Amino acid sequence: MKFFVDLSPCYQKYTNNTTDISADGFGFSVNPGFRVNLTDKLEFLGRTSIFSYQKLSRKGYKTTNTQFAIPSVAQLGLQYNF
Repeated sequence: MKFFVDLSPCYQKYTNNTTDISADGFGFSVNPGFRVNLTDKLEFLGRTSIFSYQKLSRKGYKTTNTQFAIPSVAQLGLQYNF
């Protein structure tokens, strides 16, 4: 079994057509996980997201949105390596 940590960048755009408000911004998330080799080419993966940071901006003012969640996303799956 091997453990790993991914650092994932993200971009978000929010638009509300009713009020004509829009905001966009960048952020990142920290995703720890594990992998188990089942065969030479097949792996079992598990991963979660434990921390994410976003900074959204809107015309006229800035908003910072910091989130902390345990876990906000949990993923399990198989990966085939060619």
